[in-house]
Amino acid sequence: MEREILIIQQVVGVFRLYGIRSLSLEEIAKLINLTSHTLRKYFRTKELLLLKCVTYRISQEEIFNNADECLPDIMVDFVEVYPELCGKLSRRCCLEIKKYYHDVFHFLDNFLDSYAVACRDKVEDAIVNGYVRPTVSPHLVYTFFSKHWSNLFMPDACSFSLSESLEITKRIQAFTRGIVTIKGQIYINEKLKNRSYNEAD
Repeated sequence: MEREILIIQQVVGVFRLYGIRSLSLEEIAKLINLTSHTLRKYFRTKELLLLKCVTYRISQEEIFNNADECLPDIMVDFVEVYPELCGKLSRRCCLEIKKYYHDVFHFLDNFLDSYAVACRDKVEDAIVNGYVRPTVSPHLVYTFFSKHWSNLFMPDACSFSLSESLEITKRIQAFTRGIVTIKGQIYINEKLKNRSYNEAD
């Protein structure tokens, strides 16, 4: 299992550098100093290897591991991690997955949609607890998250620039301010303050 994870980590780097579609399984093996036979022992096809790489990347992102928290906590995670995640991703790879690797894209699309649904389902509790305005609809929150995930697959740029990441951060912050109550804003500010203290330690 450790060998498999090491291979996946190396292949993620290769995909980021060279893209996905242009590389055969044999070429990938050569780039990570393995024989084609050894790589096929772990991953019979390139699509299976790609699916494992996508699953691994998802498991490494804290934003997905914290989806069970309350909506204000999720918003704090999202505003901090999503722009950074965009910076890590190769949009070229995202577009290649969407266009050429349908099973992998279907898996990824379902996973990201389930994240948006989980956030949508937290709206009512957040309203009851006084963190979110009563006028906020679950559909509004679902659309917000769903739109941001779909933006990863838009062909308007080859990669996410620093200025684009800053603009994304501003949009998320503006949306968050628009849906939370004063109590929710205080809660979020406290969470951010505690995080900055922990980072300083």
